[in-house]
Amino acid sequence: MAKREFKQGSPVDVTLPITPMLDMSFQLLFYFVMTFQSANAMEGHIDMMLPRGGTPQAKKPDQVDLTKDSDVDLAQQGEITVEVTSRRGEINGLTIREKTKSTTVPALKVLRPMLQKVRTEQGGTGTRISILADSRLKYARLIDVMDACLAVGFKTIEFAPPPDLR
Repeated sequence: MAKREFKQGSPVDVTLPITPMLDMSFQLLFYFVMTFQSANAMEGHIDMMLPRGGTPQAKKPDQVDLTKDSDVDLAQQGEITVEVTSRRGEINGLTIREKTKSTTVPALKVLRPMLQKVRTEQGGTGTRISILADSRLKYARLIDVMDACLAVGFKTIEFAPPPDLR
């Protein structure tokens, strides 16, 4: 094997081209600033009403006095309630409760057509629905139920108070 020998002499100056590196970094910075898309304020917004404690006093939601800071005037609960029970966070059972009858839903994928049928039987005018969800239910499964309600045409989704508060 041949041996290399280095000549002793003045050291070699290594020059780094800083200007092209700065130009490239500013171009990248400009690209990312110009293509940045900020999150929409409505992203993740879910239009729903949370339950309040008390007894409803107002006959219609527009009769509720919004200037009061109490629960004396409450909106009445929707005519249709979807009851969701869970086991280990997943949906265990679904029941559609109306004022006069209850219907058991065999699976989540059947919920949408059954809600459409119930809404059609009521004349298709109802836009309010209540969801009575088990506290152990995963949030993603609750969103699946809410999506089914929205797809049928319910505009206002509210949560029914737990059974011990009704």
